[in-house]
Amino acid sequence: EVESWKRNSTQVSNKLQDLEGKRRYLKHLHQKFTGLRTQTEGSGKKEAFDDFTKLTKQLCLLQNAVMDEYESLLEGTSTEKIPNLRHSFVGDISIVQKELHALMSALNSFPGKGEEIKELGLLQEHQYIESEVSAKSEHGDKVFNSERIWSRYRKYAEDVDSIPRYQRNFDLPKLSRLVRNILQAKYKAKESANPDDDTQDEFLEDFFYTYLEDIYGLKTTVVHVAFDILSSLKSHYNKEEATVRLFVGLMSGTIDDTLWMYVMQFRSITSIVPLANQIHFEKLLSSLYPGATVTSIDGIIQQYQSKYVQYTKKSVNEFLLRYILSGQELRIQKWQRVLTMKDPEQNGFLEQDAFEDVALSISPKIQRREAAKLFVSAAEHFQSTVLEIDRLAQMAAVLEVSLVVKSIKAEYELISS
Repeated sequence: EVESWKRNSTQVSNKLQDLEGKRRYLKHLHQKFTGLRTQTEGSGKKEAFDDFTKLTKQLCLLQNAVMDEYESLLEGTSTEKIPNLRHSFVGDISIVQKELHALMSALNSFPGKGEEIKELGLLQEHQYIESEVSAKSEHGDKVFNSERIWSRYRKYAEDVDSIPRYQRNFDLPKLSRLVRNILQAKYKAKESANPDDDTQDEFLEDFFYTYLEDIYGLKTTVVHVAFDILSSLKSHYNKEEATVRLFVGLMSGTIDDTLWMYVMQFRSITSIVPLANQIHFEKLLSSLYPGATVTSIDGIIQQYQSKYVQYTKKSVNEFLLRYILSGQELRIQKWQRVLTMKDPEQNGFLEQDAFEDVALSISPKIQRREAAKLFVSAAEHFQSTVLEIDRLAQMAAVLEVSLVVKSIKAEYELISS
């Protein structure tokens, strides 16, 4: 039965559609496991070990199937219904994980079977983290800082008992969907926060685990899902998917969270304006970059046309993200030049006071405490009293574009009314 499941994964999904049927099957496996506990001695020892390994594989497949089923149900589910769905999922997955924990303990009790257990191909996270941390990324540590990503993961997972399972390798569409959901959830959390609250925002590498806890409930499951996402990020990083590149940069610390906020500010506008042709796109760019020359706007349009034939919200969002990540974006470049002139030592770093002075020059509407909050949050996170000019340029761009976005939204609200 296990082999047939491997050949046709849809059978697993079909088998799990009926929750009552799933629970009956779990009960059957539990009874079988209970019977095997007494066979660890005497002539039945070899048969018992074989049965234990077969049963472990069955449960690992079932564990992945339960998670796959839950994730498919989450798609399209309204926010208010997620708690009930999560409650059912936690009940099912906890039964499977409890049995797997007991099974692995039983397997480890067989003397001289260590190599055979390893050959099962089951993933136990703690055995893999060290190799991930020490492995040199094919893309280079500057781009994919695996040490920072896996060190943060290891810190989160250190107090969680490892449970055997088969790793899930997410394809690019599913990975992109998961990443977009996480980024959108963080944006909503930031937008709903009290602007007068001095509490520092969670950086994405921390919010990542907060979000997964909210969705999956059990920390044991969060450890599994986080591992699968992070491993899939590494394998898909070189694909043509800008959202994945942004997420990797945020998780590794090579991209600041303010750059993500900058991207989301752009998307808050692309979500409300028409984007069906070049005229729409040109109007969007003129609104996003007030004061930009015609030559600059035309240059951005030419870049778009070199990659895309049609104008859609999806393609415009993807293009703007690529444009921002390229390091050639107009507003960020402008603030890099301004901040560089404020750097007397020419060492590429500035202190808080110097940044705040530049931020206040953006507009009288910018308050010093807004600039201070951005600086202090990053300084505490990176444990430094000075920050790189490139990072500060992103912060200045975020402060400026927030005013631009408010103006555009007000204009469209007036048109709508």
